[in-house]
Amino acid sequence: MKTYRMQTPKEKATEILQRFEAIVLGEKKDGTPFTMERAEAKECAEICTEEIIGELYDRGIRETQYWYNVQDELKEL
Repeated sequence: MKTYRMQTPKEKATEILQRFEAIVLGEKKDGTPFTMERAEAKECAEICTEEIIGELYDRGIRETQYWYNVQDELKEL
């Protein structure tokens, strides 16, 4: 049986940010991919964590400190 290790807030923040940075929005004239700027990706990641926290609260789950820590780590990246 495979066991999984929960990511640290810093690891999760980095993963989310990298996933948004990897989104291809289109192609440049030379054919290379056009992706999100880091600032845009960071804003999307912050919105994502806000939405997760909101959903947890809406479902009556109050263990949100992990996601607040992820938000703090995003600010540091």
